[in-house]
Amino acid sequence: MSRTRTSDTELKLPAPRDGPLSLTAEVRRRGKAVCKRFLQHRGMKRYGTIMEAEDKRPAEERLKIVEESLSSLLSHSLDGIMFVNPATDAILDVNDRACNMLGEDRAALLDTRATDIFTSESRGKYEKMLRQTLVKNGDHFHMTAFVGKRSSRGVPVELLAIMVDTNGSRRLHLILRDVSHEHHIEGQLRSQVSLLQNVNDAIISVDMNQTVLFMNKKAESVYGLKAEEAICRQFHDVVRYEFLSHAQEDEARTSLEKHGFWRGEMVHHNRDGRPISIDSSMSLIRDDEGKPDCMVIVNRDITSRKEAERKLKRRGDEMTALYEIGQALSRNLSLNDVLSVIHTQVGRLMQARNFYIALYDPAKDEVFFPVYVDELVRKDGTSRKAKKGYTEYVIHTGRPFLLSREGEEQMVRDGYQGIGPQAVSWLGVPLNSGHNVMGMMAVQSYSKSDLYGEDDVRILSAIGDQVAVAIENARMFERLRASEEIHRDLIENMSDGYILIQDGKISLVNRSLAERLSYSKDELAGRDLSSVFSPESVETLNALQTGPAEPGRGWSRSRIELTSRQGQRVEFDFSLRSISHEGTPAVVGICSNLVTTTAWKT
Repeated sequence: MSRTRTSDTELKLPAPRDGPLSLTAEVRRRGKAVCKRFLQHRGMKRYGTIMEAEDKRPAEERLKIVEESLSSLLSHSLDGIMFVNPATDAILDVNDRACNMLGEDRAALLDTRATDIFTSESRGKYEKMLRQTLVKNGDHFHMTAFVGKRSSRGVPVELLAIMVDTNGSRRLHLILRDVSHEHHIEGQLRSQVSLLQNVNDAIISVDMNQTVLFMNKKAESVYGLKAEEAICRQFHDVVRYEFLSHAQEDEARTSLEKHGFWRGEMVHHNRDGRPISIDSSMSLIRDDEGKPDCMVIVNRDITSRKEAERKLKRRGDEMTALYEIGQALSRNLSLNDVLSVIHTQVGRLMQARNFYIALYDPAKDEVFFPVYVDELVRKDGTSRKAKKGYTEYVIHTGRPFLLSREGEEQMVRDGYQGIGPQAVSWLGVPLNSGHNVMGMMAVQSYSKSDLYGEDDVRILSAIGDQVAVAIENARMFERLRASEEIHRDLIENMSDGYILIQDGKISLVNRSLAERLSYSKDELAGRDLSSVFSPESVETLNALQTGPAEPGRGWSRSRIELTSRQGQRVEFDFSLRSISHEGTPAVVGICSNLVTTTAWKT
């Protein structure tokens, strides 16, 4: 509502002589001058023409026209209009709109106090404006208030109060405009703004030229920028963002053009350049004609969630790697096979393009590299004299070492320094066998600094323990295999006959016994006992193989009959003993003397 200021030509009604103000009677008394001022107040453009016509009419007719105009104006006004005696605060007259607004009839309002139409929270404000602004310092004031005697909440209005002075008689005109609808809309807007400001997502709106129009508080905290600094700037100046791929960027553009909406994960950067994982949704807002008007971008910071997912995935990868290494150990693979599996599993958990395992031989003071995979140097299976490098530092201290400025300074103070191409990231862990350090394992990078962290130290140390077990087992396996080869060579070259019986079959026979029966070793290996031994001998061997274990039981002597390739019965004097071979009961026999050779009885 615009403010209205009276002028010398505005309508000014004198004080009534008795009772409530009667507009009709007052206009009659005022005559032509009143009519002229009234028309001026309403802004009649053709005032001169009208007045010339009115000069020709009788005064009564002119007054009647004015009376009807004023009555129509008051009756059909969309605003509530009241006339108040400023001295007594009594209401002198009201129109129907004011009665409807206040919920009272005209008779009940006349001669009541104007102050009483306001609710309690607005009454003091009205009295203050009336006393300080209007009575002392001016002829009008404007305020917002709540009115309604019967309504607990009141009707929101814009109030314009005008003091009119005519011939020394003052009257207060109150014009009330109902702003309930505007108040409701304003409340909705405030609620929506409050909602946008307090949601846990960063919300930014931009026009079709990518100029920032709005930025809520969460966006301020995410991007480290105040809204007043961002508004009216280009979006790419406020938020530096990256799509995960060119294909995703094309997909977003196409989806916005076709459907007006797109959602996906992106990487944003705050004011300090720190990357932020963002779940972003973009929505086009269209005008009444369906043309794109602006775009609302809702960004959710999912950095913490992505980090938790990354840690969870890493834990899963760690468990899988340790399981695979354990499986490799249980299969008794050779040392090279086990170390190859370990290198593969380490590469699943961290960057291991440059990876090596070093074993230390204290007797020779040498370092042996069974695995050395390096983008600059390749030297699997090589060895060198121990020096004072990173490798020896881990072996001699028996502690993990993660390259850092402080760590390197300490290493230098201890008399060690890097050897060969200088790595910018380096992590090494010891390989402990009991209380001894047998070697170390390391990963490194020549191009990326700060590539490894404490999580990598932890998991690489756990894998290092597995590596130490694998190496120890491999060494034992090699010693056992060497022992078995010596044992087999001894058996093969002994002059006495040798036989190993297991599960009712010939498992092993040496060349000496096979030649005495005119067979090759391969022809006898795997045969059933009944195809070579006499029934009595088979019974003796089975009883010895399946009999109860007797601790300390030694060798027993028996005569055993076998059949040669020519069908002759060959009788030997055997020394027999029950043993456990690869976890299964077996019988081993050694024969030195051929007792008899006769034709086999059929």
